[in-house]
Amino acid sequence: MSSSSNLRASNVSTDNISSKPGLSSIFLIDVDQGKKAYRYDVEIMASDNPNKGWSLTKGSVDLNRRISSELVGIYVKKNSLLSPPNAYVYDGRSIFYSSAELQKSDAVSISYSEVSKLIQQTFDRKTKFNVILKPCQTDNRVLDLSDLSQYEGNTSLIQEDRSLRTFLELAIAQKTLESDKFISLGSGRLFKRIPDGCPYFRANHITFHSGICKGVRIVKGNNNGKVQAAVVLDAKVSAFLTSQTVEKTINDFMRYCNNQSDSMEKLFNFLRGVKVQCAYNRSRIFSIGGFGDKPLCEEKFERTIDGEICLVSLIDYFNDTKNIRLNNLQFPGVHPAGKPNEKFPVEQLIILEGQKIPQEKQSPDLVDILLRRNSIAPSERHQNIRQSGFELDLWNGKNNVLSAFSIKVQSESNDTNIDVRPLPHLLYRNNREVAPSDDKGDWTRNSGNFLVPASFPQEWLVLFDSRYRELIDDFIKRLREKCFEKGMNFGNARMFPVAQNLFDSKTAMPIANEWRNAFGHCAQEKIPFILMIDSKVNDSHGLLKLFEVYRRSKSTKLITQQITTETVENILVKGHRQTLENIVNKLNVKFGGLNYQPILAQPQLPGLKKFEQRFDLSSGNILVIGYDVSHPTYKLHEPKKPRLNEPDLEMKMEEDEFTLTSVEPSVVGICANMAENPHSFIGDYFYQTSRKEAVDLTDLKQRSRWILASLEHNRPKQKLPQYVFILRDGLSEGQYEMAYRSELTAIKSGFELHNPKYMPKFVLVIGSKRHFKKFFAVGNDVDKAENMPPGSIIQEKVVRPDVFEFYLQSHFPIKGTGKPVEYAVLTNEINFNCTVEELKEYAKLLRYKSARQDHLEELMFKRSLYSFLMALSFNHQIVSRPISLPEPVFQADELAKRGHANYLALKRFFPNEVPYTNEQHCGHRLADNAQLTRVLSYWGDGQLILKNRFNA
Repeated sequence: MSSSSNLRASNVSTDNISSKPGLSSIFLIDVDQGKKAYRYDVEIMASDNPNKGWSLTKGSVDLNRRISSELVGIYVKKNSLLSPPNAYVYDGRSIFYSSAELQKSDAVSISYSEVSKLIQQTFDRKTKFNVILKPCQTDNRVLDLSDLSQYEGNTSLIQEDRSLRTFLELAIAQKTLESDKFISLGSGRLFKRIPDGCPYFRANHITFHSGICKGVRIVKGNNNGKVQAAVVLDAKVSAFLTSQTVEKTINDFMRYCNNQSDSMEKLFNFLRGVKVQCAYNRSRIFSIGGFGDKPLCEEKFERTIDGEICLVSLIDYFNDTKNIRLNNLQFPGVHPAGKPNEKFPVEQLIILEGQKIPQEKQSPDLVDILLRRNSIAPSERHQNIRQSGFELDLWNGKNNVLSAFSIKVQSESNDTNIDVRPLPHLLYRNNREVAPSDDKGDWTRNSGNFLVPASFPQEWLVLFDSRYRELIDDFIKRLREKCFEKGMNFGNARMFPVAQNLFDSKTAMPIANEWRNAFGHCAQEKIPFILMIDSKVNDSHGLLKLFEVYRRSKSTKLITQQITTETVENILVKGHRQTLENIVNKLNVKFGGLNYQPILAQPQLPGLKKFEQRFDLSSGNILVIGYDVSHPTYKLHEPKKPRLNEPDLEMKMEEDEFTLTSVEPSVVGICANMAENPHSFIGDYFYQTSRKEAVDLTDLKQRSRWILASLEHNRPKQKLPQYVFILRDGLSEGQYEMAYRSELTAIKSGFELHNPKYMPKFVLVIGSKRHFKKFFAVGNDVDKAENMPPGSIIQEKVVRPDVFEFYLQSHFPIKGTGKPVEYAVLTNEINFNCTVEELKEYAKLLRYKSARQDHLEELMFKRSLYSFLMALSFNHQIVSRPISLPEPVFQADELAKRGHANYLALKRFFPNEVPYTNEQHCGHRLADNAQLTRVLSYWGDGQLILKNRFNA
């Protein structure tokens, strides 16, 4: 084995990995060698008198960017700075790039008469604008657009200079934004200014806009040893607030809510944080902080008139000073965020365009509409992506901006190769091995008895409404039969027909104290499991899951399962057998059983098994830890301190700036295969500082120690695992350093704290679906894009050159276009320590004519990792098909959601029992995260060893 020889294989396939032609949404970029871009800093000031001015380059709303872009365009023309074929790129704020070095950059004054109607409607006639460009004082003032040398090593992983990528992202959108047909939401999203032709059927306060998601990344390219930049495209439809008066939006929203009892509360939450401008003074822009506590007709404020302080009604003020007669006098006034004493009439506020409705404010029917609009067939998705390229003028030769900077986007460069790996099989009881289908990855229902059937507790309770007694009796009988069929022991079910007493008979709302009494009784009776069957109209799930953990006594935690009466009817009347199967699957894993065991996909050549199946969970030699963070959705806005020379009252074209914060804690879900069976994943959650993506290192350290303690308790006769895989979900590229420098170190410290002599080898893998890259298989019709089959891997051309990155799609989407998981291996401490003879044998099996030793070991690790991650995606245990994420990552996400739901239930039903610190933020008390974890997590005070999974 020559260390200098290249890795070359014969063309004859020696394993069962097939290759398919594919397409992606990633297009390569070419830039002429040595082409430069020159950076300048932009400053735009507006002033309506000589002593006062304000900046236009610091706001973030689209209106600011449109105005700044127009003024910069006027500046360039008045100064005759650039003549064709030269051009510029401008971010709408303070960064300007030119394709040629500017010979002069004098300040230019622009008068009211020189600007468009849009600006004239926004500013007073006396307003003048002063624009100046200054050479950037940073080191990257001159940007070599062809220099990608920083990506040829691995230093860019933690020390990337993003200047080039940022420039390319701006340049790609520049010409499209100049047309003013698109709204820019940051540098990565563009949406058509004119809404689609399909209005929201429930009301007019929401419109739908088609848009483009775009980004630039550095990729391996066409295997010529030279890395390349590439543009990533996707097409999307999003919901936006209609640009109309707040009054009109209120009327539409109330009509949408059918004036329900909680309509006003929903309305206030919906409008909080929305950016508005005053109809009578378009330069006044602010975010809605809330509404007054009395009708507008009762609002008064102090005003100095002729040297005397007078109490003036808001109605008289508008009538006398602005000649505006207000009509909507009974509705409360709006106050800006952070300024509760200021009030504005709803009829005089206009919602700024370009405001996407955040996910937490989307109603279920709106979510459903957006899912339908965006869940489109692969062929249509691919066509829309290519159309996005035409709308950006990327490859029609008409983009003067890209031409000026010698940038070419290769329209046909999105071809890619897809490796399709064999799928794992599933092992059931009596060594029954089941093969999933190759096309969708699903397998036969009723595949066999559970591999490890569990037993119900000897005594357990069925909590239900007495009105459904006959229905429930029939269901319990059917459930017992199914459990026996799967090998489970059913125990003795005690029927408890008092569920109706837990709800208000008129509103169907839970009666919190009745719940506490009922579950207190269960604690006294030492009931370990409650099956609750009630109607879906009852608001019961939150409290049921809360009382699994929230017991003020030190009694053992409960296991609960909820089933709706509607589901029971579907099973008994409509014959929904799969639903019953899934319920039994859940119950078995909650009681500590294992439904089946994934078997690593077998290589076609038996000799490869010992080389490529190193990470088999059955060996007990692999510990997998998955964790993820869930953030609260309800946000507060805290005003920043005013800047010098900022107008006090009328904030001319400078939106109120706010720091996005929240008083709700974030939740970290964490799980591991620390149960008795190494294929069984169980876990818990803990609370930490709000909206902090980095996991609290002290808590992570303690949880890592707890994982080892649980592992040793549940498998006392087995050695601690040699390999530890850390699977981290949901990080952006900019957070990679945090994961492997801080979080991985904390996990290692927790292990050392538990056992200083334990020194396993770690592998840190980031897996995320929070990207918009799309991949397609090419069907028999070469012009038709299809979904990739399960087991598809993309590992060349479009992946990063500076880190081991790949895309793996383990599932087949039920609807729409599939999205593979984007994996990045940040740390790999594993060394297989293969002998030269073993490597020769491995190379011979693969029919490699020549290979370097390190390349063979790297290949061995990669192929073992692919099989390992694939098997984890088949380990969900509840449904008979693979999931899109590895089970520990998926389960960690669900655990974090459970923790958040339990916190909200405690806050809603027992608000006086929420533990708080003495600190405040925005006038709200901060939750005591440590105490919350003690009272709401299953781990509690850190002494409880988990044996089974509670969140199935």
